[in-house]
Amino acid sequence: MVAAMTTLGAFCFYAGLNVIALVLIFFFVPETAGRTLEELDAVFAVSTMTHARYQLKEALPYFIKRWIKRDKSATLRPLYNFDNIKSITKFEKGAGH
Repeated sequence: MVAAMTTLGAFCFYAGLNVIALVLIFFFVPETAGRTLEELDAVFAVSTMTHARYQLKEALPYFIKRWIKRDKSATLRPLYNFDNIKSITKFEKGAGH
C-alpha cells in the first residue's frame, strides 16, 4: 500500500476511513452504556432512521452550540423516555449502595 500510495497517501486513506467510521457510528449506533435491560428495550424500540434524524436535528446542533460556540444555556431534548420503565433487580432499587 505504501508503494502504491506513498506514506502520506496511506496515512490519509486510514484517516479517511476513521472519519467515515465516526460519522456512521454517530448516526447509527445508539448509546447503551450504563443502561438496564429494560431501558435497552426502549432504546432499541426506536427505529434507526428516527435515531439518525434525532442525531442530525437535535444532537449535532446541541454539540455545536454547547461545545464550539460555548453556549452554556444550550439544552438537549432527550430521545428516550425512561420515566415509565420499572426495574425489577435489587441493584437498581438501591441495594448494595
